[in-house]
Amino acid sequence: MRPRLPDADALLPYLRQIDQARIYSNNGPLSQRFARRMEAHFDVAEGCVLPVGSGTAGLTAALLCFGFARGGLCMVPDWTFPASLNAVFAAGLTPYLVDVDAASWALTPDIAERALALAPAPVVAVMPVSPFGAPLPMDQWESFRRETGVAVVADTAAAFDGTVASTVPQVISLHATKAFGIGEGGLVICRDTAFVGNVLAAINFGFKGTRVPVVHALNGKLSEYHAAVGLAALDEWPDRRRRLWATGKAMRAALRGISELEMMDGWAERWISNTLVIASRGEMAAACLERALAEDGIETRRWWPVVMHQEAPFRDCPHLDAPVAQTLRDAVIGLPFMEGMTDDEVARVGRTVGRALTG
Repeated sequence: MRPRLPDADALLPYLRQIDQARIYSNNGPLSQRFARRMEAHFDVAEGCVLPVGSGTAGLTAALLCFGFARGGLCMVPDWTFPASLNAVFAAGLTPYLVDVDAASWALTPDIAERALALAPAPVVAVMPVSPFGAPLPMDQWESFRRETGVAVVADTAAAFDGTVASTVPQVISLHATKAFGIGEGGLVICRDTAFVGNVLAAINFGFKGTRVPVVHALNGKLSEYHAAVGLAALDEWPDRRRRLWATGKAMRAALRGISELEMMDGWAERWISNTLVIASRGEMAAACLERALAEDGIETRRWWPVVMHQEAPFRDCPHLDAPVAQTLRDAVIGLPFMEGMTDDEVARVGRTVGRALTG
């Protein structure tokens, strides 16, 4: 993966506006303009999108807004990126780790409902995670919240392209490695504008219209410089998305017919992200595939190489058995995918994967 952000020429008009305004942070004019344009992008009302300093900061701030007592349980999938759990800890809660669904690779409302009954203490929140940009069924999570009374904050870090706004808050990462990246940053998206207003206080030391803190908080604001990158990236997004989509469709075609692998449902068909992951038929097949690709000079990556309850920072967290998460940990591999891959590069990856998995 080689991220590509807007170049200096694209940024210069926005940087000159910063020079003229001499406002560099604290929800400045470029950050506000970035929010308004993102609201248009996601087809939501004004006040439904809040730019933040990072996806992790956005998750932490969203959890803080509920005012939960310290130590309460927040259900999180056992197979995820550690930022999900770090945000839970930063908000004063304890991760409760549960398994994921074999088809979607995500924590589902049905799994969450069953896990509620098995929890060692009351669960105050659930954080479903979008695996590698796959959209989450937000209507189902709204129903889960309504029926159980448990708060939901969705970690949709890589799901910029597939996100549909909901009354459940979703947090998108704008890290440079994402399909829509600005270097560092994030977005909190929620149709509940009052909640988004509370998140604004939670990323600004707890201030809400005065210099008196009203909520537990952090400093999670987006700088004007990152907003400038975001505005330039939005200018380029339609063309960039078309290029990503074309490369994704070519990669799907190159891998089509290899029955020994599974691709994520809808990738480069209904949504696109900056990572192409496949699941092979078990740990041995995955290791064989990695070796074959390495011998051909093709890099692979285990994006989520662990289940969290087995790692040192999280071993004391309550957890349930996670056989699906452990299977996915062993079987899922990231293949090369980036804007600008040539037809020959795409075909080479497809040929090598096919030889490795079919013999």
